[in-house]
Amino acid sequence: MAVREWYMQLALQSYRKLVGVIGELTEEEVLAALSLEKSSRRRKSIIDALTRKAAEFNRQTYLTSLKEK
Repeated sequence: MAVREWYMQLALQSYRKLVGVIGELTEEEVLAALSLEKSSRRRKSIIDALTRKAAEFNRQTYLTSLKEK
């Protein structure tokens, strides 16, 4: 799946804008934004928010796999 550039740019502009779009981001986009932010600016609040969202995706996948067993 391709990363939507507009969402990525918006998500990395500021913490406030990230909060506004984080629910729309795919797992791939969250991981890409996290990688970009870690390699460049190192804004802790944005890195923390993206890490929580990435963990949420992982949690959902894990719960789904447990329910299928």
